[in-house]
Amino acid sequence: MRMDTDDGVMQLDGGLRGKFVFNINNVIGSGKFGTVIKGRNMYTFEEVAIKIEPIQSMHLLKEKQCYKMLNANINDHTIEGLLEIYYSGNIGVKYVAMAMELLGPSLNELLTLCGNKLSLKTVLMIAIQMISRIEYVHHCKLIHRDLKPENILIGRPRQTLPFKESEEDIIYLIDFGMAKAYIDKVTKNHIPYNTEVGIFGTYQFMSANSNLSIEQSRRDDLESLGYVLLYLVNGTLPWMKHFEEDYVNVKNCGDMKKKITTKTLCADLPEEFAKYFDYVKKLEFFETPDYDELIDLFQTVYKREKFPDDNLFDWSTAL
Repeated sequence: MRMDTDDGVMQLDGGLRGKFVFNINNVIGSGKFGTVIKGRNMYTFEEVAIKIEPIQSMHLLKEKQCYKMLNANINDHTIEGLLEIYYSGNIGVKYVAMAMELLGPSLNELLTLCGNKLSLKTVLMIAIQMISRIEYVHHCKLIHRDLKPENILIGRPRQTLPFKESEEDIIYLIDFGMAKAYIDKVTKNHIPYNTEVGIFGTYQFMSANSNLSIEQSRRDDLESLGYVLLYLVNGTLPWMKHFEEDYVNVKNCGDMKKKITTKTLCADLPEEFAKYFDYVKKLEFFETPDYDELIDLFQTVYKREKFPDDNLFDWSTAL
């Protein structure tokens, strides 16, 4: 993304919420729709993340609305792992920006740090936290629709007081730019089943139905999480070596996900992984998942393996 300034320094004036200053060259992440830059709130000197997009994209506006829905329910639920949004607004006439809490690395970065595979213990800990995150998102009448390692982060390590301290052992779910309400605001009814909505998400991790352009619902977020967990523990997924990301192959990838047995998919892993997929793939489009049952599956493995309750991940000593 190109922004024309003499010295690269820009600011997002949030009034009483803060004055957020950043250098456009200090990029810490980028995606299809925008760029994430490290900045600082000049009122508190706290480091922040600032997400910037062209004003015509509307993607960031949609994400802002999703965070508003998530925060509206925060008083009646104790929830960890959702970042704090400080302010959003326009920068001139070309860009829109959102200043938010700065977190630590993504699971994709941590996977690389740990040799491209994570231990069973770490993946079980991630699974238990992420099912809780997804349950809360669904409680807020949203589905995420883009679960992938890049959108799952940990808290920022070694922050300096008095600033807000996220924690390294907390798993965060971010980027609600593709999220969608599954309950109609007017009718209060579940969105209808549709077989021609198009493809939303990342082909490696999206559900089989999503690969085939079928409308997503709560079951699809959980199936997608399952693929993320398999990728983390195995370092790959069966379809990654077969398909490139184009429209035809994305559909073929969906066919492969439909045909592969859970036994083959979860080979060499505890049987609870296959039970997880058996459960989420049998969910009906309108059905409310039993999140506690899914958490219990992974907690059962954790206890059976006699892993310590130490909140230590594979990366805990490396950061």
